[in-house]
Amino acid sequence: FEHDENVMVPMSEMNEARRMACEALDAARLNAFAPARTAVHSFSEQLVPQAHKAKQHESVLVVHCDSVEKVNAALQAGAERILFGGDCFNHQLPSEADYAKAAKLVRKAGRQLAFATPRIIKEAQLAYFDKLFTLWEELQPDFVYINNNGLWPLAKKHAALNLVADMSLNIFNSQTLQFWQEQGAAGAVLSPELTMAQVEHLVSVSPLPLECMIQGRLEMMVSEYCVGGSFLGALDKGACKFNCAEPLFLGDRKDARFPIVTDQFCRMHILNAHELSMTANVQHMAEAGVAALRIDGRDYDAARLGELVALYRKIIGGAVEAPENLPGTTRGHYFRGVM
Repeated sequence: FEHDENVMVPMSEMNEARRMACEALDAARLNAFAPARTAVHSFSEQLVPQAHKAKQHESVLVVHCDSVEKVNAALQAGAERILFGGDCFNHQLPSEADYAKAAKLVRKAGRQLAFATPRIIKEAQLAYFDKLFTLWEELQPDFVYINNNGLWPLAKKHAALNLVADMSLNIFNSQTLQFWQEQGAAGAVLSPELTMAQVEHLVSVSPLPLECMIQGRLEMMVSEYCVGGSFLGALDKGACKFNCAEPLFLGDRKDARFPIVTDQFCRMHILNAHELSMTANVQHMAEAGVAALRIDGRDYDAARLGELVALYRKIIGGAVEAPENLPGTTRGHYFRGVM
């Protein structure tokens, strides 16, 4: 540091010089370990959604079931499309006989049949689902709902299956909808985190028929870790001894109870403490052009599911005046968004 005689240097300037020197030294050290950078190529083409078809004023009522008993209850109550399988909250893996029974019930009732896939698919499970798709081809469903990106190319090998991009694929915008159309999708299920205004916009520009959830518990989290097995089933000592023997909940500081359910692969699903209910708004969604409206019946027993399906069938068909949303329920993000 060179300077003239009798020059005063404030301590703050000396500290600033020290700080700058330390930052420069840190940067020089880190640069030695920085990965090689490749040039970024911009892509300026903008996807333009196709013109939307005429609005559909009466939507198809879809009911997601995880047991044959619930399939029967939903059909008797007026469900127009049965979505069977996927993540089953009754902890039971549907057998080939279960799929055949569900298909027989739906065909006998003259309704639409759809099968669902789980959200998470491990590498070792791909062969199982390839075999399952072959079975489904024989049962000739109207649709197969795909919840996992990795299953899409596998399912497309089975040409007879009409594929729908399901809710867990996080469909938020029109470019995503056009992407799935280009992949051969017959329809798409919008994310439940969209607002009603966003749903209306996507319906107006979508090249695909769209589906929205209107009733049921939204899933908050899925995990390989199981609270029941760890605390009540002595998993640390070997096989689980709990075996989902009783209902479990997580409680928060406001005494809200979040149901814990376990699927057929022993994955833990934590559901919202309040059910989604759109009884007061379902007619508006139908008039906006939402092609299908879903009731998630996996957390209900057969009797309660039948009551809800019958209620929504009457509301959508105009047989009863739309009531206020059911007590103790929520309208989710449809009117407040996620931000």
